[in-house]
Amino acid sequence: MSYIFISKPDNSQDKAEHVLEILKNTEDDRECETKLVLLLGYDLFSIIKLVRQHKHLILYCTLRARAGTEEERLVIEREMRATAQGAAALAELLGESENAVSRSTPIF
Repeated sequence: MSYIFISKPDNSQDKAEHVLEILKNTEDDRECETKLVLLLGYDLFSIIKLVRQHKHLILYCTLRARAGTEEERLVIEREMRATAQGAAALAELLGESENAVSRSTPIF
């Protein structure tokens, strides 16, 4: 997300954190999309649509990458396995899904 707001790095970090909060706390896709549009602006709708479509993958992979210790990473992975979307994201991240290796089109 930083490349979108490169002229204001502090603003970029704040917006990235807000995006993660929206992804984490919004279950309904339409509500998620609306909140992202209000935060980022309609001119970024194509990016917002991608973020919304890959919401769980972005959220879980970011949380896992931010884990400070192995124990924190394992807790996040346990949380991921508790939901279908989280389990699918973890499988893709670890290369365990059929599509992870053979995907012909990238996510972004």
